[in-house]
Amino acid sequence: MECVLSCYHSEVKHILRGLSTPKKPEEDRPMAGAMRIKIFELPTQAGKGEGKKPEVQIGIRIKLSSFETTCFVTQPCPSYRALESEIQDIRQNLDDLLKEARQVFDGSSKKDRLSLRPDMTADEIWTILSAILDEGEFIQTFNALEQGKRRKIAEHVLTHCNVFSGKAAVFSSRYDDKSALME
Repeated sequence: MECVLSCYHSEVKHILRGLSTPKKPEEDRPMAGAMRIKIFELPTQAGKGEGKKPEVQIGIRIKLSSFETTCFVTQPCPSYRALESEIQDIRQNLDDLLKEARQVFDGSSKKDRLSLRPDMTADEIWTILSAILDEGEFIQTFNALEQGKRRKIAEHVLTHCNVFSGKAAVFSSRYDDKSALME
């Protein structure tokens, strides 16, 4: 079973202190009254063997109806240093997610600047996309589109455009059908 957890909690700042993300203004924070829960817990387990120290793991408590479990997000840690290393890995993962989110939000603002609208046809969007000179911006703008729209554009390009020259050639060489993204 796959669990998706979407929540925000001020204790994350305490637990994951040191993230490189600056504090956001109030208007960028979750709505007032948003559900705030303790996200992480630190279960302790007895060490294996005689005289072994206890081990800890970072886990996320998941409650679904009457079902409740802890999903561990680290390996068992026999020492503070091992736990610290696991937390650094989590921080890096969260920093990577922030970078990914930045690309999504930057792509959205570029979409607005290019006047891309949800009601446009794949041909109309391709006309705008293919006029973008910078290849990185071209890819980022395409990847910021909704997945269904990306698939329609891909179908249009691959069936109606010359994939051996121009932006269609770039598109056909970088498009991944499984993810519907250009890489």
